[in-house]
Amino acid sequence: MCVFVCVCVKKQDTGLSGPRMSATPALLQGTGKHPRHREEWETSSEEEDAEGVAGSSQEPRHRALMKKRRKKAVAPSGPVSGIPGLEPEDIRCPYLDTINRSLLDFDFEKLCSVTLANNNVYACLVCGKYFQGRGKSTPANFHALECSHYVFMNLHSGKFFCIPDNYEIKDSSLQDIVYNWNPQYTKEQIQQLDQGTRKSRGVEGEDFIPGTIAINTLTDTSYINCVIQSLSKVVPMRNFLLQPQNYEDKCRSGPNAVLISRFGELLRKIWNPRNFRGHVSPHEFVQAVSDASDKQYRIGKRADALDFLRWFLNVSSATLRAGGVTMNSSASSASSSNAGPSQGGAPTIIEYAFQGKVRVTSTRFKVEGIKVEGPKDVGLNLGQMKEERKQENKILKQKTKTNPFIILTLDLPAAPLFKDANDRNFIPQIPLFSILQKFDGKTFTDVAVGAGTLERRTYQLTRLPRYLILHIKRFSKNEFFIEKNPTIVNFPIRNLDMRPYVDLPASMVGKVSTKYDLVANICHVDGNTPFEGEYKVQVHHKSTDQWYEIEDLEVNAILPQQVALSESYIQIYERKPLQTGSSSASGSASSTTSASSSSSGVKMEVDAS
Repeated sequence: MCVFVCVCVKKQDTGLSGPRMSATPALLQGTGKHPRHREEWETSSEEEDAEGVAGSSQEPRHRALMKKRRKKAVAPSGPVSGIPGLEPEDIRCPYLDTINRSLLDFDFEKLCSVTLANNNVYACLVCGKYFQGRGKSTPANFHALECSHYVFMNLHSGKFFCIPDNYEIKDSSLQDIVYNWNPQYTKEQIQQLDQGTRKSRGVEGEDFIPGTIAINTLTDTSYINCVIQSLSKVVPMRNFLLQPQNYEDKCRSGPNAVLISRFGELLRKIWNPRNFRGHVSPHEFVQAVSDASDKQYRIGKRADALDFLRWFLNVSSATLRAGGVTMNSSASSASSSNAGPSQGGAPTIIEYAFQGKVRVTSTRFKVEGIKVEGPKDVGLNLGQMKEERKQENKILKQKTKTNPFIILTLDLPAAPLFKDANDRNFIPQIPLFSILQKFDGKTFTDVAVGAGTLERRTYQLTRLPRYLILHIKRFSKNEFFIEKNPTIVNFPIRNLDMRPYVDLPASMVGKVSTKYDLVANICHVDGNTPFEGEYKVQVHHKSTDQWYEIEDLEVNAILPQQVALSESYIQIYERKPLQTGSSSASGSASSTTSASSSSSGVKMEVDAS
């Protein structure tokens, strides 16, 4: 007698419908999930893999490599979208070891290297090139299949993908790449920027100092790099731009908004202590400058560093004001009470840092016996006329006006035309205080304003800015050419006292700081015009009290004495706080050369020459 025993075996629910399947990459192409983390996938038959290879003429190398690396993948625990074994916070990839960080460079404009499109652009993390899309017919997919480069990063979202399998990679080891792509700073980190003394090291062992990092010079753009290095030492402006939430939302649709955004991105990379290399590239910023200036400042065209500095500050201030980004509307408004009044209400960060005020007193004379044919800067000598000539002059008009400024222009005495007694060409020297006397309210400058008419002007500072920009006027244009004055200006690096040049009420004496320390010095070398030669900059590193000279990709430590002997062109001084620790209302500063850029719409400077 035969007894049949029926044994029922309950099949374990795998979360997948139908019989147990041996998954291959082709099975989940449309899901965006990679099947490598399932244990059963490791048992897939060779026949199935062979079918997958034979079915695609474009993927044999990829399939073979994937088969070898499947077993190396670590399977996290937990379900993802109904698939056991996948965790949303940790989706690893067997190709992460192919990433080459030394080739990654996020400073270039985010354009596909094939189509030149700027939407949906991915960076290949193996070779560093940019490609568009991740579909089957996109340049990124073709690049992955042809070159066996499978790890990509979306340059708009910062997400990582494996192409052509088309799944997202989530791995904590990639956070350093995300930080280099878009560095972010907290308020606490910003406060510590000027206190760190440790150097950083790139992926290739190159040491660099955050904030004093080399900037790659594109073709004939050394003047832009020097201005960038100088402005990066302006603490309030730097701190404001290191946090994009202060300005990006309001300036997103304003005029030249991309210029402010690109400059903020560049500053964040300059101060990034985790850079992959010891230099950065200003490519995106220069492209934004070129678009905003109608190709006036662009790659391959030399320009004057002073003109670019004046243009950039004017346009930036106008852009921030158009977007409503002022000190009262920003996170930094707590300190805006010391900014003083400004045209149009609360000051922008540019006005807050650089704007001072100067009182200009002008008196027009009808000059008899002296031939004056047209508007011309006569200079100081014409005022030293004989007493009988002074009595013959008739006062036509007199007025006093207080104007804002951001740059103070200092006139140099004429260079000697002949050799000295020993038949040698010599370079004269003059102290900075001698050319600052122009702003003491007593020294006058005569300017020809018409036939037989002179205007005598005196300048007196009424409010000192937090950062004083001095322009030493080395270039002058005559009827035929531009000539350079090589006179060396002896200037103090510390404790420049502007007290003799500012008109302070008696009640404010001793309550307002009038001393400045040099933080940046731009020099012009090897050229007779501002459009020739090169520019270099000397900057001060606060935490180590060390000076560095930066020219192109070279960053060299120098002595303070070398700074004082340089052929200075533009200087930026930082006002020191009072020894009591109270930094109060602003004093005043100077007058400048020429004024507003036509594109800015805001007059930031007054003619003080």
